[in-house]
Amino acid sequence: MNRSVGLNVKSLFARLLYYSFCAIFGAMRRHGYLSSSAPHNFPGEIENRRHYMRLFFRAFVGLIIYFILLSLLIWYEKDSTQSAITNYPNAIWYSVVTLTSVGYGDIYPMTIYGRLIGYVFVLVSLGVYALLISQFGNIMMTIRENKKKGYNGTIMKNHAIIIGWNDFGKAVTEQLLGVGKPLAVVTDKESDLETINGLFGSAGLYVLFSDFENYDLINKANISESSMVFVNLNDDTAKLVYILNLKKRYENLNYIVTLDNGDLKDFYGSNKSSHIIFFILSVLVD
Repeated sequence: MNRSVGLNVKSLFARLLYYSFCAIFGAMRRHGYLSSSAPHNFPGEIENRRHYMRLFFRAFVGLIIYFILLSLLIWYEKDSTQSAITNYPNAIWYSVVTLTSVGYGDIYPMTIYGRLIGYVFVLVSLGVYALLISQFGNIMMTIRENKKKGYNGTIMKNHAIIIGWNDFGKAVTEQLLGVGKPLAVVTDKESDLETINGLFGSAGLYVLFSDFENYDLINKANISESSMVFVNLNDDTAKLVYILNLKKRYENLNYIVTLDNGDLKDFYGSNKSSHIIFFILSVLVD
C-alpha cells in the first residue's frame, strides 16, 4: 500500500515537472531565448551581448534540468536494493560517462523509471559533442568578427581619428601613416573594413565599424586621448552638426573639417565654435 502511494506521488511529481518544463520552454521561445539566429544586426556589440546572454540563459536552464534529472534518478533508484546510484557522486559519475559516450558500465540504473532517465542521458549524449563544437565555432567566429570590426578597442594615444571613409579619407590616411602618425578610422560601412585593412594593413592603424551616432561605440577608438579628429562626412551641414554634437562630449579636442561652402565657416565662427580648424575646398567644374 505504501509503495503504491509512493509510486503515485512520484508519478504526480514527474507530471508536474513535465508541465513545468513545457511552461518554461514556452516562455523562453516566446521571448526569443531559444532563437538560434546568430547576431548580425548593427551595432554588432549590442547583438553580441544579447547572444552571450542567450547562451548563459540556455546553460543555466540546462544545468537546472540536469540536476533535476539527477535528483529523480536517485529518488527512483533508491527503491532498488541492487542499484548503486543512490547518491549524487554516483549519479553524476553515471551521467558524465553516459553523456560523454564513454559508458564504462560499472554502474547503471536498475528501476524502470531510472532507466527511462538513463535513456534521456543517452539521447542527449548524441548531441553533446555536436553542440560543444558548434558553440566553440560560434565563439571563435564572434571573436574574429569583434577583432575585425574593432570592438576590442584600442589603447592608442595622441593619435588622429578620421570619421567617415571615402577617397579623400584615403588620401589623408596615406599622408598620416606616411609620417608615422598613429591613426584610427571610423566607418559606418562594413565593406570598408577589408578595403582599409587591405590597403594599409594594421601597423599604426585601428579601424572601427560603427554608426556615427553611437558615441559609446566610438569611445573604443579612445577618442578622448586623440590629438585631432577629422570629420570626413559627405555633407557640409552634416559635418558641422556632427562636430557640435561631439564637442558636447569632448570639449577640448581639436576638430578638422573640410568645407565646400565657405559661408558655413562664418556662420559657425559667429557661434564661437573653438577648437575647429576649417579647410575650404574649391569645387572644380569642367
